[in-house]
Amino acid sequence: MTDRHPVLLRTLLPALAVIAAISATTTARRDGLPPSAAGLFECFLFQQVGVADVEVVNPDECFRRSAPASTFKIPHAVIALDAGVVRPDEVLPWAKNGQPFDSWKRDHTVESAIRFSVLWFFQQTAARLGRERMLSGLRTVEYGDAAFTGDLTAFWIDGGLTVTPHQQLDFLRRLFTGEVRVARAHLDTVKAALVMPRGKISNAAGIHDFPLAWPEDTIVRAKTGNTRDGKGRVSWLVGGLATGGREYVFVGRVRSAEAPLVTTAGAEAGLRHLNRRAPSGPARF
Repeated sequence: MTDRHPVLLRTLLPALAVIAAISATTTARRDGLPPSAAGLFECFLFQQVGVADVEVVNPDECFRRSAPASTFKIPHAVIALDAGVVRPDEVLPWAKNGQPFDSWKRDHTVESAIRFSVLWFFQQTAARLGRERMLSGLRTVEYGDAAFTGDLTAFWIDGGLTVTPHQQLDFLRRLFTGEVRVARAHLDTVKAALVMPRGKISNAAGIHDFPLAWPEDTIVRAKTGNTRDGKGRVSWLVGGLATGGREYVFVGRVRSAEAPLVTTAGAEAGLRHLNRRAPSGPARF
């Protein structure tokens, strides 16, 4: 093969190297939700920061791409802050127009807009950035494939940008360890916005119970995301945990092929998998 097909070999070797590297640093598990009669598919990734192995639930599904939905507000905020199109303390006024959630019907800072997943806020920052600065920002923070198509103010929810759960995990790990190549202050602003109240999780619809069975000192940073995925829907929960001097990152996603999907599906699946991995110590609940 080497003599007769040198071009083909040169093409295949990088891909084979990537596959080998991923295989060497992952632990595959299949304790998640299998494809069901309703057409539901689940992926969950979990890693202790600084430890090589990534736990993978349903490996094939974890390499499938989908829109990141509102989880994109994490890199989006980093890009907007780094470009200077919005300041950490800047308040963007609500235009007094119709909005689907009460939490969106008020003025917001970047921190509150992340916490309550305020779409109009990030549509404004996307417009301020423009296409070229958004693309440049994606390359700087190395998010996904660093490219998108379509509407500048909706590409993260309409499929103009797609990512795999593995790409999400890679970005989060670098965010929480300060390896994303922007000012540390911007990373700290976004990390602070992701901190959830004890036993709760917030999204556009408000604040919901999140009974995490981890030690009481655990800091939970998390972001939900929900959008259409072809004929079905996709629901994410991504973030990190810090407790006892250790940090963890995780990505959970539930996808439906055609069936309806409750918006809390990703959060419910993420909670279930996180509680299965709770370290020993006083539990929260």
